Amino acid sequence: MHKEEEFSPATGERRGIRVATSKNIEGPYTVYDGPLNKGQIAPTITEGPSVMADPMKPKGWLLYYDFPMADHYGISSSPDLFHWTIEQDISIPPDARHGSLSKITAEEAKTLREAYPNTK
Repeated sequence: MHKEEEFSPATGERRGIRVATSKNIEGPYTVYDGPLNKGQIAPTITEGPSVMADPMKPKGWLLYYDFPMADHYGISSSPDLFHWTIEQDISIPPDARHGSLSKITAEEAKTLREAYPNTK
């Protein structure tokens, strides 16, 4: 996943998330054309993509992204990292921005909640 940022008379404004694949980390890469805004896989003007295995589906993925111009977060789901569905029924903390995802144990979560209690 990567953020595409393009501004030109030919393509218009394209700021969103796309998929590129390669058999080698150094490339060359093939850009996958998603269904949105001429190739993107998430709505336009999104950034900060993070991907994780879907904990609710054994063969699924979740893509989290920031809508920086609208001050909210979005999630899409995929069975294969190429075909994405924008999730509508989600609940994200209102101040979430450019997140990173890490799997932690219940004990680690407890330690973090104790060290950084919710004060709101």
